[in-house]
Amino acid sequence: MLTGENVKPGTLLNSSLGFDTIKNGHTYEKFKMPPLTANILAGGAALGATGDINLLQFQHNTFQEHLKGAGQTIITPVVSAYGLDISHDLVSTEGSELNQGIHSNAKHAYTIGTDGPFFVRAKIKPADASGCNPLVVGFRLAEAHQAAIANYDTYAYLGIVGTSNPNLIKAVSELAGAGAVTTDTLLTWADAAVKDLRVEVSAKGVVTYSVNGLPCTIPNALKLTLTSGIVVVPFLFFLHAATSPGLIHLVEWECGLVPQNRAKRIKA
Repeated sequence: MLTGENVKPGTLLNSSLGFDTIKNGHTYEKFKMPPLTANILAGGAALGATGDINLLQFQHNTFQEHLKGAGQTIITPVVSAYGLDISHDLVSTEGSELNQGIHSNAKHAYTIGTDGPFFVRAKIKPADASGCNPLVVGFRLAEAHQAAIANYDTYAYLGIVGTSNPNLIKAVSELAGAGAVTTDTLLTWADAAVKDLRVEVSAKGVVTYSVNGLPCTIPNALKLTLTSGIVVVPFLFFLHAATSPGLIHLVEWECGLVPQNRAKRIKA
């Protein structure tokens, strides 16, 4: 599988991928520089009240940050040796959602049955895995930001759900408000461990999950087909838990259409 992580710096060219990466909206971000920030709704400096939406402009990619919980005094992420520190205030039930646009014309908005296959991949390092509930990545319906994931109409995500120690990695999905379906992948997440989470959607809307490059193969329960015609966007969502909130670093983020049989075209 061709991904940004197995391409040497400076060699990922449009000709290597076989298509125009800008036109087709591929994103690969390793968070080497701090972002320029602003508040989308009010304009001017980033703000930290509940529900504020801040813009994060990195060297090549732009993200939105929607604040959850009771608001933040540490308003925007900062770059550290591990990646992007997205932790905020380390207060129970507070956190944020990161995405690259939530409307049907966003850079990474995909129509089920029309676009695809497409994927989102996030490499994440939580200092205390039991201090997050949830800490997940996946796709959700292109709709307004919600305070809780369960308030979204449709979604499919993978990551930490619960407060076990080591914590549990689960896949959770919901279609058209019909109620969440939660599946234990039987994988765990230890403190300070780096996990690479990937959620992929086929051209027909079938969702699959993988952790550290290995597919989650629990039978039946992980089978999900998103409804044809709906528009979904990638997102990362986390809330700190009451147990022991710790720093959360987003090490890498990658999203886009799935390159087909192009790995051999990458330059050595």
